[in-house]
Amino acid sequence: MNLYEQMISLGYHLLAGAVFGFLFSFLSLCSIAFASVFKAFLYIFFSMFCTLLFYYGLYCINGGMTHFYLMAVFLWGLYLYYHLFYEMLLPLFFYIKKMFRPLKKKLGFAKKKIYAIIEKQREKRRRSKLKNEQRKKKRKNEKV
Repeated sequence: MNLYEQMISLGYHLLAGAVFGFLFSFLSLCSIAFASVFKAFLYIFFSMFCTLLFYYGLYCINGGMTHFYLMAVFLWGLYLYYHLFYEMLLPLFFYIKKMFRPLKKKLGFAKKKIYAIIEKQREKRRRSKLKNEQRKKKRKNEKV
């Protein structure tokens, strides 16, 4: 790896660490209300997706080669994000989350309506099934 590729790789690792920290902190803030199993799968798939994008960009820069010191620069990018920019961007995260709150309420209301319709249909089927069973029992008793 020549010096030019190495310098670009260093900058890419630093930037990728900061972007990964940014996206992960936003995901952590938005996924507070999820169930723990769903949250675990979400974090795993997020990490896999970010790793895939990271190595694709690295492949375009230097053929996908990475070294220990480049991983240290990636971690340094995470450190810089969390110590310099996280507190500054936290109000932005809350603002974005607040913007989506009406949409979440509307979707939750629609979901409740759909569940109520499904439950009503389920109750109808259960009652008709009980009536059919009672009719069958009456017919059996009449035949005997």
